[in-house]
Amino acid sequence: MAVSDVAEVEGVTERAVYNWKRKYEQEGTEGLDAKPSGGGRQPELPDEKLPELEELLLEGAEAHGFEGDLWTLPRVARLLEEEFDVDVTPRTAGNYLDKLDWSNQRPQRRAVKRDPDEIAQWREEWEYRQKKPSDATKR
Repeated sequence: MAVSDVAEVEGVTERAVYNWKRKYEQEGTEGLDAKPSGGGRQPELPDEKLPELEELLLEGAEAHGFEGDLWTLPRVARLLEEEFDVDVTPRTAGNYLDKLDWSNQRPQRRAVKRDPDEIAQWREEWEYRQKKPSDATKR
């Protein structure tokens, strides 16, 4: 039977038939057995593991080697990969946080050494400088 006939009967390409032939010649009938490809979607984190994930998150990001104690979605994704061998996108990591009723929050960007008195003084000077020149001469 010709390769093209086998391909037509089996509903595959001729290339697939040649691959089967090569595998049969190299490994016999065992070479034709279906083998897992190793590809495809990674397993998800089972819901039973969510409390364990939450415990890890409560330890803080610094406890897991990150600089700063802020959990970002990429960091959560990396934690899932390292601790549970689950490879997910940051977006999917966010879905796990949703399941835990954790909200996505952004830190306020403020100076650590913030002095309210200096800020008030600066604002006064700024407002004074923003006045029109004619307003400043009326004082």
